[in-house]
Amino acid sequence: MSVVFVVAMLGFLVVQLRLVALQVGQADTWRWEARRTATRFTSLPFERGWILDRNGEPLARTEEVRDLTFRFRDWRRGTAVGQAAAAAWTLDGRRRSMRTTYDGFGQLLDELLALPLEVLDPTLDPAFDADDEASAVLSPRQARRDLAWYLVKLLAREFDAALDAGLDEGEWGAARVVGDLPGAATGRVAAAARASDERRALYDLAYQSGATPHALMAGLDEAVLFIDERVERIAARQEREAVEAAAAAAAAGPLAQRDEPLHPFLRRRNLHAEFDNDTALALSPVPYDTQTLVALRADLLAGFGVHSERRRTYPPAAADHAPLILGRVGQPSPADTDVAERNRLRLADLASLEQLTPEELAEFESLRVHVREIDYTYSEQRGNLGLESALEAVLRGKRGYVAVAPGEGEQGGTDVEVERLPPRRGLNVTLTLDLRLQQAAEAVLDRALESIEVGGETKAGVPGAIVLLDPRSGQVRALATSPRPSRQDLSTRYGELARAPLGPLHQRALASGHLGNLPPPGSTFKPAVALAGLAHGVVAPGESLYCGKRIQVGTRVLSCLGTHGDIDLDEALAKSCNQYFYTLAERVGGERLLAYTDRLGFGRSTSLLRENEVLASFGIPVHSGVKEEFVALPERRLGRAETMSMGIGQAPLDDVTPLQVAVMMGAIGHGELRPPSLVASVEGFGSLPPRAPVALGVDAADLAAVRRGLEATLDRGTADHVDRHALERLGIDVAGKTGTPEVENKPDHSWFAGYLPRHDPVLAFAIFLEHTGEHGGDAGVPVFNALLDEPGLAAYLRQEVLP
Repeated sequence: MSVVFVVAMLGFLVVQLRLVALQVGQADTWRWEARRTATRFTSLPFERGWILDRNGEPLARTEEVRDLTFRFRDWRRGTAVGQAAAAAWTLDGRRRSMRTTYDGFGQLLDELLALPLEVLDPTLDPAFDADDEASAVLSPRQARRDLAWYLVKLLAREFDAALDAGLDEGEWGAARVVGDLPGAATGRVAAAARASDERRALYDLAYQSGATPHALMAGLDEAVLFIDERVERIAARQEREAVEAAAAAAAAGPLAQRDEPLHPFLRRRNLHAEFDNDTALALSPVPYDTQTLVALRADLLAGFGVHSERRRTYPPAAADHAPLILGRVGQPSPADTDVAERNRLRLADLASLEQLTPEELAEFESLRVHVREIDYTYSEQRGNLGLESALEAVLRGKRGYVAVAPGEGEQGGTDVEVERLPPRRGLNVTLTLDLRLQQAAEAVLDRALESIEVGGETKAGVPGAIVLLDPRSGQVRALATSPRPSRQDLSTRYGELARAPLGPLHQRALASGHLGNLPPPGSTFKPAVALAGLAHGVVAPGESLYCGKRIQVGTRVLSCLGTHGDIDLDEALAKSCNQYFYTLAERVGGERLLAYTDRLGFGRSTSLLRENEVLASFGIPVHSGVKEEFVALPERRLGRAETMSMGIGQAPLDDVTPLQVAVMMGAIGHGELRPPSLVASVEGFGSLPPRAPVALGVDAADLAAVRRGLEATLDRGTADHVDRHALERLGIDVAGKTGTPEVENKPDHSWFAGYLPRHDPVLAFAIFLEHTGEHGGDAGVPVFNALLDEPGLAAYLRQEVLP
């Protein structure tokens, strides 16, 4: 007996020690396990950082936005108009527009009441044969039941009883159409009265929301069309898969398992039941009072609601300016949502395990952070174009969350908050762009696109670009392109714009997206050739070269527009003498000319995000850089004709961008090349340091000679018709160069580029007009004159030039 007692006591002691070990030694582990399996998390949305111009003007911001939403299922089931529209759809599968349905409700209702009773009861149809599969397929009973359901909703209780009696017992007597049934007439009056009230409420809703009724109806049509298109796409795929499955089953023999094919009507009906409950956007944004109106008239506005959230917006003053540079936000990509779904499923798998290994525990914690804070959800916005995409990691921020667990002790089952992580707002990014200059440049290009005045005559407008930058820092002040999309079009018509003839998605200032379709620089490149010749000592500033109009090079004839005789650098630049620069390029040599061209930034891309190295040094990842497209300089020896042709800005350097030309002009005006940049500062990191300048490799006297030639171009050369009165009014003078590059089988382009003022310039510019067929001075200078009249330029110069 004592032995049994001792054994029992030892066993009891072992159990107690085990409990102590679990409660004390492994308390943290089991506490974590309990939290892991019982805690519920609610995400707190992140808020995107703002994008600002150099003066702090918001270009993109995040603010509270109220949207008018629309749920198709609630509308078609809860309103008389929706019930009539849905009833009609069951007959022929054709959607009536919202305008037709609301404004023509009485006619639609009369059409429904004129339907023969055979539509509701297949047994009354002489062609119906219960044993005939073809008859049953042509007249699906489910469609009849849906039609009857909507008619009952429309025509009320007395009609419902008559309809049930006829369907169940065949007691319809002499009635031949739906309108003959008891209750149909009084039901019609009541339905028409309800529909009239619903129409009035919809009109009030539209006006209250700042839209026209027809605009609101058009938005609703788009929402329903989107649902229908999705249903048709999925239904077609399912039907195709059903046919393939039936064929496979037939090939497998008579004993193979075969599923009964679903009737097309039922397939689409089931899909609509799934998708019609999705919330669609009807109008955005809407005023606060719209929410009150929807709540007060909920019975007449079934399906409508107001949803508030903090969302990306673009202020009206900046909304349609630089849209391709700023970019846009939209739904996460399929790749984003796929990653999020995989992480969510894996996290659920790990949470379901009773115990985790150390490796699984580390994976669980990592996935928990991703799912709660980082991974995109379908309803969130992410940058998918331009800077919104390139700086996504900076602008987006992180979601937060609230964790709750079942309460303990006196609190019983009440959930208690056990953890909270506030969302982290994205960082503000300040750009080098100046909104005033961007607006001025775009306004000038918009007018040039409509028409352009050449030689006193008005011609059809042309696409183009204007780049403005500060040569002292390389900071880009304006990147204007024309034509350009509105922000609304960029969001809703992107695919259509991509196919548009004039290429509104082509950022001509950077030539982004049209690789291989870039312009030659033409004579705007001659100052670079002059610098190369002076740097290598193959020409002196005052030395004259001979122009005899033509040079024979093998089988090619290289010509000049004039016969200038002996001409020095000043006059060669002012009069744009081709033969001077043919000779100079040959003296420099092809390889040395290519090397100097590379020093000036031609022949390679220019990353406006500093090739990401400055941002990366701050720990700021950049996903997709905003940079130019480019065609690399040739890596072979250039023949004599190619070298000479390159001397006037033609092949082999026949692909440049307005940004590159503006950078070159700024380098001449400032005395050294400052690589261009677009991001000035990032919140929390301060101003981004400038990249190292690039020396031009010429002494002050040689550089002054090139500057004199660019000044002579405006004083007595190809750009002597610049508006002097405007320059005097602004208190500045200008140096520049025109260019008229030839393009095979197409009209010539037009260039005008330079810097201002001549001494200590604060702006370098490049104006490019596509396929004008006109000289650069004839087409480009009038656009520059128009820019001089823009208030934004005057305001900028007052800020930068005056002490």
